[in-house]
Amino acid sequence: IMRVLFLFGLIQLNWILIGLGVITMFTGAFLALAQKNITRLLAYSSICQVGYIAIAYGIGSLEGITAGTYHILNSAIIEALLFMSFGAAIHAIGNETLGKVSVKNDFLLVSCLVGILALIGIPITNGFASKWLIYMATWQVSPLLTAATLVITGFTIAYSPVSYTH
Repeated sequence: IMRVLFLFGLIQLNWILIGLGVITMFTGAFLALAQKNITRLLAYSSICQVGYIAIAYGIGSLEGITAGTYHILNSAIIEALLFMSFGAAIHAIGNETLGKVSVKNDFLLVSCLVGILALIGIPITNGFASKWLIYMATWQVSPLLTAATLVITGFTIAYSPVSYTH
């Protein structure tokens, strides 16, 4: 799809991809907020991150494509860290319910914390760097689009500590 968009310069079709990205972000974030199962929460978080990527690619500029590609790499690293860390905690406890998952091992505790901070996009993490590039690319297209992505980041902040603190 993206090859055709660049080839013919159909910028209006880019807005379809951007719209689908916004819908994907909102859907993933809302479904993650409702989860009590840690693996499902992380899976819906991954869906939310795919929305960021779709928006970045939908922008179609060099900045957008660079930001989207960088976010693919960062999201894969962050989600792998979170799935492995919480997977080890679940294996030790034998329960996937958020209220029962606790991290007793210091190494697992730190790895879960680093993964959550990167997922939120706290500065000095790779998640911040790629999300910042996406914000800058969206700002060039529409400040309203940047506001929508920032709102979703707020939802990410809302559901991420839940997985860590229980």
